[in-house]
Parts: sequence; C-alpha cells; structure tokens
Amino acid sequence: MLINTLKRTKRIRIHNDSPTDGAHHFGFSVYAETFAKIVADRANRTPLTIAINGAWGSGKTTLMRTIREKLNEISSEVDTEGGDNVFRRSRSVWFNAWKYSNRDAILVVLIEEIVSQIVADGFPEHRLTAMRRHEGGLDWASISRAMDELVTKSGTPDLKRFLENDSAITKNIPLLREFEHFLDRLITWCVTGQPPRKAESTDASGVLTVFIDDLDRCQPDRVARVLETIKLFMDRPGCVFVIGMDSEIVEKAVKAKYADIEGFDEHAYMDKIIQVQFNLPPIRAEHIQSFIREDLLGTQAKDNPLSKYLEVVAETVRRNPRTVKRFMNTFSIQRSLAESQGLLENGVMDEDLLAKWIILSFAFEDLTHRVLQRPLLLAEMQDAIFARNDGDNLPTSAPPHLREFLEDPALVGVLRQGKPFPADEEALAVYVHLSESTRHRRLSEGEETAGAYVEEGAGMVRVDAGRFLMGEVKKSVSLETFEIDITPVTNNQYKKFLDDSGYPHPPDGWREGTYLPGRAEHPVVGVSWDDADAYARWAGKRLPAEAEWEKAARGPNGRLYPWGNVFNRYNCNNKELGHHTTTEVGHFHNGASQYGCYDMVGNVWEWTGTDVFPDNSEVKVIRGGSWSSPREGVTCFARDYARNSERRRDLGFRCCRSNKSGEFVV
Repeated sequence: MLINTLKRTKRIRIHNDSPTDGAHHFGFSVYAETFAKIVADRANRTPLTIAINGAWGSGKTTLMRTIREKLNEISSEVDTEGGDNVFRRSRSVWFNAWKYSNRDAILVVLIEEIVSQIVADGFPEHRLTAMRRHEGGLDWASISRAMDELVTKSGTPDLKRFLENDSAITKNIPLLREFEHFLDRLITWCVTGQPPRKAESTDASGVLTVFIDDLDRCQPDRVARVLETIKLFMDRPGCVFVIGMDSEIVEKAVKAKYADIEGFDEHAYMDKIIQVQFNLPPIRAEHIQSFIREDLLGTQAKDNPLSKYLEVVAETVRRNPRTVKRFMNTFSIQRSLAESQGLLENGVMDEDLLAKWIILSFAFEDLTHRVLQRPLLLAEMQDAIFARNDGDNLPTSAPPHLREFLEDPALVGVLRQGKPFPADEEALAVYVHLSESTRHRRLSEGEETAGAYVEEGAGMVRVDAGRFLMGEVKKSVSLETFEIDITPVTNNQYKKFLDDSGYPHPPDGWREGTYLPGRAEHPVVGVSWDDADAYARWAGKRLPAEAEWEKAARGPNGRLYPWGNVFNRYNCNNKELGHHTTTEVGHFHNGASQYGCYDMVGNVWEWTGTDVFPDNSEVKVIRGGSWSSPREGVTCFARDYARNSERRRDLGFRCCRSNKSGEFVV
C-alpha cells in the first residue's frame, strides 16, 4: 500500500507563512508590552498612529499580533475588575490592506471590517441596530461610500483642507460633518456597545485600535488611498492605528502618487500621519537559533543534522522568520528526496554535508550559480582555506577565480565548519544537482555564469614544482616552479608593446596601427610566433613550454578540462556556444583552471615554446583550442601545430617566467 511505502521514510515537516507564535524567541514580548501600555494608558490622548517599520519577513505581523494579544489581555482584566484608574479597555480590529487592495471603496471595506469583527468578538448586534435607529436610520454604508468617492476624486494628499479652501465644492462640507458624526458613534459603540453620552469622554471609556497589516504590499496608488482613509479618522478621539509597513517602500509609493504636486514632501506627509515610529531591530543570531530549535525542529532537533549548524545558519541565512522557514522547508524537501532515492542509505550522500551544502546554496546565491557549472569549485575553495598559513591573507594568496568568494568571512566560516566536501567531481555533483529542484532562482538553459571582469594586467600565478598527469594517457611528469599569465595577452597590452618598443609588425587585421573598436580586452590574434616571442622578451618573460602550459591548464591530477572532467559549453568560448569570434579575456569565470588561469581552453589557440619536431624549430606546438573548436578540441590535452610564420585570427599567446627552461622530467 502507498501509505506503508511513504511511512518507510521520515515525515516531511513544512512550515507555512503564517506569522509565528514564537514571539518570545525574538524579544518581541518586551516590545509588545511597551506598545500595549502606550495604547491602553488613559493619559495618552487620541487619535494616535503608531508605525511598526521593518523589511519583508522581519516579523512585523508577529509583533503586531502580540501587541493585540496584550491589549486584549489588558481589556479583559479591566472589564473583570469593573475599570482601572490607569488603563482603559481597547477593542481591536485587524485590517489586511493588501487583501482588499483591489476593492474600489477602501473606506467602505474598512468600516465593514470594523463592524463585522466587533460583532464577531461578542458585542450584541441588536445594540448596533438600536443605535442606527437612535440616529434616525443613519445610512452608514452610503455615507462611507460617498466619502470614499470624494477622496478618490480629490487627488489631493489633504482632503479636509481641500474641502475647506475650495469654494467650488463647499457643498461637500455637510457630508464631511455627517461622516465625522458617524465615526464618533461608531467608535463609541465599538468600545462600549452603547450610544455615546455627551458627558463621557471616549478616551476615558476606551479606544478602538485598528491594526493595518501589509500596507507595503499594496500597489503604489492603493497605498496612498489607504493612508488617506486613515487620515479621515485622524481628528476623531478614541481611535488608534497600528500600521505595519516598510517605510521606505511606502514613502516611495506616496511620492509616486503625488509626483505632480509641486514641492510635495513624502517625509512631511508621513510625519503628519504617524506620531510614533518603531523601527524593528534586527533579530539576534541567538534568537534565530532558539526559534529553529524550539519552534521549527521541536522534538526532531536531536536527530536533525541542522542542529550541528544552528550557529552557522543563524549567522548566514537572512535573519527574519519568513526566510528561516523557507530555508527549513528547503532542507526538509531535499533531505526527503535524498532519502527516497537511497542516496543516504547507500553512502552516496552524507547527511551532514547535505545540510552544509543547503546552507551554502540558500545563503550564497552567486556561489550556487558558479558551483552548478563547476562543482569542483567547492573543493578548490576548501583547499585554499585549509592550505593557508597563519600569516597569509586568504583572498590575495588564493587563485584569482576564488578570491571574490574567499573575501566573505561568513562563507569561509561555513566551509570551515564540519566535514569537508569530497574532492571528487561526481561526488560533489550529487549534492549540487539535487539542490536545483528547490532553488529560489534556477539557472536558465543557455545562461552563462560570467563573473566580474578580470582587469587588464591581472598578473601571473605561481605553479609550484611537482608532478602532474600529462597528455591523454596521463603520464606522470615533473616540472620546476614557474609563473604564467592569468590571461592571454590582450590587444591593449600588445598595443603598449608596439608603442614602447617600435616593433615594426602590427597584428594582421589591425587598421592604422591599432585594434578594432571594442576589442581592447580581447586576446590579440594575427601574430606570428616571432611576434609573440618579441613581446615576451620585451615583458621580461618567455613563451611557456607545452608541459608548463598543460599543467597550468589541468592541475596536478589531470583534469580533462580546466574546471573538471565534465564538459560544459558555457564555461569557455567554443564552437558549441556560437559566439563565432573572440570574447574578452576572463569572461568565463567558471572556465578558470584550479591555479586561476582564464581562457586556457577556447577563445584562442596559444603559441608555446615547444618545437613539434626535434630537428625543426620552424613549427611549434599550439594548445587550448579556440572559439571555432568543438568540444573535443578544448580538452586540456588537445594539441595542434603551426608554422612560426603563421598569423591566424584564432591564434594568440600568453607568457611564462621561471629560472628554468620549462623542460620536464618523466
């Protein structure tokens, strides 16, 4: 039976987007008590507007709900004791601005919500009917709708001043007064359940607190409509608004709405509405750990591998409850997929490393894009981290293609934590490709993952002495230490050589002694071996021996491609990618070798200093393939030859430097 089959694997615990009940984890209880005290204190006059300001998912709704709970608790105690000389009752209403943002009459909807929620809270509906009769059959819905239409038509951020100063529409003043009379009756009924008595102050008997949530999720024009609706309550005693919003988003929306009004100041506009603003502080890392351990993991915490990484998760995953929930859901799904496929049981995948990879893929999106195209990047970063001496600066001592990631201490901290990832490409790919099913943004087919441009004069990298596997048969050979250029020589670099040295032979294809527009950082082509050799001598370098070139391209362990053993057409400029010409050097960051050399395969073939025939120095080995090469032509062991005098549009070079000639020993 299917149920029995499903029970063989662990249950999948998924957390929805409802505001969390664990406000105590985030220190929200203290904040909530403070604002409940402000609202409930008889000494604080109304109307009053409080703004709870915070970014998406930061816990605004959770805090507002906690404030509401505290107010309800105070009101219950006040009613039980028959009153209190310090605190007053508060009847609360929750209004989701985003939920109703497509309704034309915002004011009408707000009034309907106030009435329906107060009735639902136990206030006798017959008293509402009696009060309507007491007011002479007052049609509240019609008044609200008429006022809402007036707000819409006015197009002004200050309706009341507009009404009072424009003689053409003074006929609407009676409507405004009637609406204010209606609000006073409505607020009093909500607080006491009775029609107002002239001698009684609404503030003394209690307040109506309206919580407005998700204002910043509304369309810009609707944000302004909601705020204008609130302003209609602004001079009526007994009313408190608590608004949850991202103030930056709301102010931008207001500014866009009233952009045609000369001198309009969105900050001053908001200042007139809001008397108290509270900027929700960032949630502390230890609070996130407590939230995950007690609320999200619960009884599963002991057996969950994430328990080992709670400190890392709290520091790297964005600190808001919504993002943390999404992270936990991602882990639950990926772990279940791995279990269902038998990857955990048969040892193909380690559960601790799965947890570690999910943290990396969730918190470091740029890294995830790169690792998808180049799984061995993880192993290379680990090697750089653990090989560092205490006095070394990690980013500057690492290969160039790793530096942008190793500058992030949080990322380095995750990689240092727990078990290291395997150095095998296939083993790494199991983790990387499993995570694609739940990633927030998936890499589109055909999308290149180019990194930051490698600047001209990026320098050379050191390749230490030692053995490496050379050729298609991977023969072990030994080389002395040498340095090699990070990129092929560019047009711009070659132009400086010509200008400085007076060398008489510009490359084929140049016009009037210079390269084509827009090609400054493309590799120079159309140069003979003698031209390349002349440049190298001018630069105090030499052309690399074939063996040096190959070791710099494939590393000590004989990779098929600079990035690993699996071909990826998006990692180099080759025929299958279809550029049909050269590209800027360093464009394909995922194509760098493990030493940090770019464009070792694809883009242009490169001259070496190695003769094809022992007794003929006029024919040289060329390596690397070019933009016109198919996949089999861009392996690290692919080689061809060219006569020294040839000048081809797919042939360039890079330079090398050492104390030796580049000869290798078998």
